[in-house]
Amino acid sequence: MRMVHGVKVRSLTRKEVKFLKAFGFYLSFYSPPIHDPELVDEGIEKVLELCVLDRDAFAALEESDHIKTMEVFSGITKETYGARDEEKNLPGSGNGSQTDSE
Repeated sequence: MRMVHGVKVRSLTRKEVKFLKAFGFYLSFYSPPIHDPELVDEGIEKVLELCVLDRDAFAALEESDHIKTMEVFSGITKETYGARDEEKNLPGSGNGSQTDSE
């Protein structure tokens, strides 16, 4: 679980990710269907409904700044898929050698 702006969220389950495929969720990544903004909005709403653990906090998101709601959604996707900046520091995420660009 993760806290974002005081809102406790959980990751999506494998079953939920499969259910949300029409909204751009895949088992290994999230790719919003940018050709259909309404579908993106509907998918975000479904994810928030599924993963915000406190119903009062969910209701409060309706009255909060849009950016806060998007950061909560982003926290859910990070909890589900991991954050790229966290992934690059995982053991086995590179060969351990330095390159010229470092």
